[in-house]
Amino acid sequence: MSNFWKLAIVAHCMLSCGGCRKSESTADRTSTAAKEPISDMVNSPALAVNDSASTVVPSVNPIDQIPQGKSYRLAVAAVDRGDFSEAERIRVELSTDSQYNVLATAITALILTKQNKLDEAMRATEEISTVPVMQGESYVIAGEIFQRQNRLSNAIGAFESGLKLDPNHARTHRLLGKTYYDTGAMRFATDHLRKAAELDPSDVGSLLLSEQIFQDYEQYEEAIRDCRTLLTRSVSEDAKNFVRIKLAECLLAIRQLDQARAALEDCPDSLRVTATKAAIEESAGNTAEALKLAESVLERVPNDRTTGLIVGRILVVRRDWNPALSLLKRMTDSSPYDHESRLLYGRALVGSGVNDEGEQQIQQATELKNTFLKFADLHQDAIVRPEDAALRVEIGRTAEQLGKLNLAKQWYRAAVGLDNQNAEALFALERLGALEKRGVDR
Repeated sequence: MSNFWKLAIVAHCMLSCGGCRKSESTADRTSTAAKEPISDMVNSPALAVNDSASTVVPSVNPIDQIPQGKSYRLAVAAVDRGDFSEAERIRVELSTDSQYNVLATAITALILTKQNKLDEAMRATEEISTVPVMQGESYVIAGEIFQRQNRLSNAIGAFESGLKLDPNHARTHRLLGKTYYDTGAMRFATDHLRKAAELDPSDVGSLLLSEQIFQDYEQYEEAIRDCRTLLTRSVSEDAKNFVRIKLAECLLAIRQLDQARAALEDCPDSLRVTATKAAIEESAGNTAEALKLAESVLERVPNDRTTGLIVGRILVVRRDWNPALSLLKRMTDSSPYDHESRLLYGRALVGSGVNDEGEQQIQQATELKNTFLKFADLHQDAIVRPEDAALRVEIGRTAEQLGKLNLAKQWYRAAVGLDNQNAEALFALERLGALEKRGVDR
């Protein structure tokens, strides 16, 4: 590793050492096992906005002060959306410009990075780093390379160094936010994702990921803020309906039921809309309407968790034991680590006179809930300990105890990203990889 990249890592260490950052306030205890796998929404083409309606914050980067710089940015955008032919066309055009052909080399580095030709990409990045005005770009490209190598501390260091040279680089904020998300440093992640969306209103994906993080950590007011901002953006109607449902879910969580209903008014009928309406009506005490809506979803999706729990709760309260037992046994069998459905199943068993088995189910549900609460607490610890690889290993172990094998792999990978010699995380990834090959994956 050259001295140039060592400086990036040293810079990151200085930024993240004790006393260099303000302490983060912890989020409320999550009820949704935060950091569940979220699709990579950061560069989703399906959420692209109307560019003519977007106003990107003007850049002071010297690259953006020349006509060739605009072509370079278009090539970067093409690489991000996977349009390598367009990026290559621009690269060839820029390569003929003797004064600015370094931009062509940067495009080459980006394409090679996306193609996972990482050694070649790093050589090209080293080349452009020798040009003073390109140092910021070279830090960002190096950060992407480190990210793909799962060297997350190095990636963070490179991105942070790039932002020191260009604090308003929207793409760097987006990549850094995603990297912090991958390490479980959620407060830092949302800060950078929101900044990316502020600098570039066409970046809908960053704001969606920020909203999802806040919702997962029960920071509903913050999630609502992101939803309302998203609804002001020029996005497709499908995307707006998705956000309206998310908004309704967050408003329901803080019992603003009339606003939750209003959020769904413009949404076309769908199973998720109906399920959300059922939850709103249950919360309002309208159990007959809630039951009707929830059952209409279960007819189509028999193992839907949200509506299954609604129906299960209502049936248990009504002491309607036979249909309650049938539903809740099916839910427990399909999701054996779900403490809520297991607890309801235990109560239904006891209510119907099957006391011993019911008490066993309730005990198992209690143990699962305690593990789940530990899992939630560990997530909060991860927010304020962004460099702690051992903590991420512990979260991975706890995820396994909850049957969340995909989630466990995410946390073990985060541990390796911070400490590539972490033996326990490396062994766990190898073990879970073997299970996946045998078809055991969740």
